[in-house]
Amino acid sequence: MKPAQCASCFQQKCVGNSKQETDYCPINTRPDIYEQAEEVYRQDAETRRMSRESGIVESKGYMVFPRLKDIIEYARGMEFKSLTLLFCPDLQREAKKAATILAEQGFDVHTRVCGVGKSTPQSAVEFAAELDASNPELVVNAGLCIPFEAEVSRASRSPLTGFIARDKPLKNYPALAVYTSKKWKDFAKEVYRDTLGLK
Repeated sequence: MKPAQCASCFQQKCVGNSKQETDYCPINTRPDIYEQAEEVYRQDAETRRMSRESGIVESKGYMVFPRLKDIIEYARGMEFKSLTLLFCPDLQREAKKAATILAEQGFDVHTRVCGVGKSTPQSAVEFAAELDASNPELVVNAGLCIPFEAEVSRASRSPLTGFIARDKPLKNYPALAVYTSKKWKDFAKEVYRDTLGLK
């Protein structure tokens, strides 16, 4: 069985609710996974509700809402009252502004910086345990570094979403590494100029 290669699939038929006839499409290679997922939605009301609200936000704001607006609308749809914002010390200003905006939208906002006790830093497991003990309804990652983010998301039981992807050299815009690469320029030429005839 070949691993999924969705990024290489130009047609993306599955997004339109039809099947992509390839030997790597998960819809074809792992139908059992989809059956198991349907069972989870049938049995778990919270997961079903989260999925429903995700779909509502996407239908209202796809290609329109900035990510912070997505977070606000999703949290409102889920009737969340409190949000916890996690951030790296490098992004204190951004976190403070985001927390202010969220508070102005009616949320009770808690903020938590990583790297507490720099000489003997708090571990990600300790951080996640402390986070879970406060029972956040939604955790918003406003710029943890990659290793800490990965560990915290694995260790925490709380639902977590991303807001800022920390990337100091690229002003916290990591996709810029793709958009400015030669491979992206070659892709853009192939798709937009050669295939679609656009200039």
